[in-house]
Amino acid sequence: MPTPTRTKAAQAADLQAAHAKPTKPSVLSRRLIALPLFLCGLGYIVPQYMQPPAGVESWLMFDGVCNLCDGFVNFVADGDGVPPANRVRFGAQQKHMELLERVGAPTDLSTLILIQGDRHYLYSTAALRTLAVMNYPWRGLAAFALVPAPLRDWVYKLIAAHRYRS
Repeated sequence: MPTPTRTKAAQAADLQAAHAKPTKPSVLSRRLIALPLFLCGLGYIVPQYMQPPAGVESWLMFDGVCNLCDGFVNFVADGDGVPPANRVRFGAQQKHMELLERVGAPTDLSTLILIQGDRHYLYSTAALRTLAVMNYPWRGLAAFALVPAPLRDWVYKLIAAHRYRS
């Protein structure tokens, strides 16, 4: 069977298309792909950095009268696993004043206090370090520790100032 002949212009167009460079993805599409991967990486790396040393218990001290604090404690208890795998212990500040004084933490019920070994953490840092020892996906929220502490603590104190209002 004879094959139809093609014009020289059509053959030249085919040859040019065969040797054309592939188009690059746009900068926006590359960033849209890279952003979720970057955020997932942060959600893994930052909580690892915030882990206490092996064998150090995490004690979350809270205001036993504050419903917002009780809600956070229940959230942590639900997301921390079942005993003996859970890593966070809880205590009402009102019942553990001598422990708070021993580590140099405030005793005025103004904040959550996370005690890990001989160190204590306050305000948003206490909440984020608590999230860091929980199970995933909640552990990934500890990546908010990359937000500057003064800004995080300002938001924390704003919420805490209104926690007793109904």
